[in-house]
Amino acid sequence: MEKPVRFAADYSSQYNADWLQEYFIPINQLQPFIESLKNIVLKNNINLLNLTVRYVPAEKNSLLSYAQQNCFAVVLYFNQALSKEEIDKAGSWTRELINSSLSLGGSYYLPYQLFATQDQFRKSYPSYKEFLNLKNKYDPNNLLFFIVDK
Repeated sequence: MEKPVRFAADYSSQYNADWLQEYFIPINQLQPFIESLKNIVLKNNINLLNLTVRYVPAEKNSLLSYAQQNCFAVVLYFNQALSKEEIDKAGSWTRELINSSLSLGGSYYLPYQLFATQDQFRKSYPSYKEFLNLKNKYDPNNLLFFIVDK
């Protein structure tokens, strides 16, 4: 596995990029989510390079936990063109996937692109305001990181 992983990490292009997205789906909802994912991938002709499913135990000790219950993480690794049209298209199908995960009691984590709406974020991370209040208390000058809440 060393060579393919190294190749993926070294890949660079001004025309397209490889991205990760991760969705956290309650264990009993994996099959409906995979069906929804399949339909969205086919409808949008997503260049899906890999899909990994892993078990994630509930994490209730974090205010921004994406796993409020035992779940499966569905990790997408895909290639996307970098034109404005293709980025907008990716944003649209990403929001569809987020809505699918939310409708099944799940959440999402998108490490690279910020396509989720404010409403989708708030539904996935209901303790966000509590986190923001604590952050503002201990980091009033935003030294650690800056958060915009509209």
